Amino acid sequence: MALDVYIGSLTRYYMEDWETPIQRYCRESGKKFLRVRVNKQSNDSGDVIKDPEVVRSHVIAWRESLSTALSEIVSTPLDWDESSSSSYFSEQLGWDNLSSLKLWAAYLESPHLSRPTRCVEDWTIDEAFKRVDEPNDTKYPNLL
Repeated sequence: MALDVYIGSLTRYYMEDWETPIQRYCRESGKKFLRVRVNKQSNDSGDVIKDPEVVRSHVIAWRESLSTALSEIVSTPLDWDESSSSSYFSEQLGWDNLSSLKLWAAYLESPHLSRPTRCVEDWTIDEAFKRVDEPNDTKYPNLL
């Protein structure tokens, strides 16, 4: 099991028109990739939208409503490429990367502390991380 990070259009994401790092590796090396899903509705279900133009129109409508809702604090309407040819990036986040990201957030909360310059073996005992007592007291509750 791995944590894949995807950055790209929502249309490509929902249409599954992108590759995970493992899929990319298999394609490039000529190996077979088999995806196994548990508890996912069948694509034959009447609830699944299969037309990318319909998905794109829903995403753009959502984006416009979000822009309207944020108009008092965001001066420019939200806009990004939702086309089928838009670029995307995907990579696998390892445990060292995740622990470094957690510590990065913890050190932003305690800027007076010196940040480590190398990967920390046990981030849970790091001083900056220990100072974030309650996840609700941080700007990064989902991370810390």
